[in-house]
Amino acid sequence: MITLILPYYDNPGMVEEHLKLFSKYTVMDSVEVIIVDDGSPRWPLRNQYKDCKKIIPHFRAFEIEVDIPWNWLAARNIGAYYTKSPWLILTDIDHVILNQHYRLLLNKKLDKKNIYLFDRRDCNRPISEEKGNFKLRYKKPHDDSFLMTKKMFWQGGGYDEELSGHYGTSGRYRSRMKFICNEMIRLKDIHLIRYDREVIPDASTTTLKRKEGRNPEAIKKIEAKKKAEGRENDIKTLTFPYREIL
Repeated sequence: MITLILPYYDNPGMVEEHLKLFSKYTVMDSVEVIIVDDGSPRWPLRNQYKDCKKIIPHFRAFEIEVDIPWNWLAARNIGAYYTKSPWLILTDIDHVILNQHYRLLLNKKLDKKNIYLFDRRDCNRPISEEKGNFKLRYKKPHDDSFLMTKKMFWQGGGYDEELSGHYGTSGRYRSRMKFICNEMIRLKDIHLIRYDREVIPDASTTTLKRKEGRNPEAIKKIEAKKKAEGRENDIKTLTFPYREIL
């Protein structure tokens, strides 16, 4: 089995698209899906919970009980903590994986000491549509989407939630993991398909006020404070209040 972990923030359209695809997939007995709502104020994931449970055999959902900018760090940590499978796919909700690519992953001989990265393609219309000519255009790789074991994820300490609230923290996790895994290998036969807001309007959060959270100086101040306190290697996880959606 393999687990897909998706942070969610007011993305009901993307959840609907995932469900349309999952309902057609033949691999779902071997795919666990965990979605973690990052405190959505308008369209909380609990509104779609029953639909998710009907379609996804192995499904769990959690809800962070505070709404702060850019807390996907905590969302990924929560998903990685509760997964039941040994392998994790950590990505964003605007990415989908095709049924045949899941099957390739499930049959692929993977090294537990490696971390795997994905190439990407952009789609010109929802993949779930029955008719139409789909064009998949090359999109630069997404270096914050990973395939790794649960053991590897926690060996690296998880995402540091002291950096939550700020945009632009993903590179720090990747840099740390480079020193823990044997190799980072980019998969060539399996790719993510990315949706932009022209295809599904809520696929992207670039129009939200959260985008104003770009503040690299604030991140540097947090890191400087931790270093001054002798805590530069201290990683805080599961610090935000959350609950499982029932």
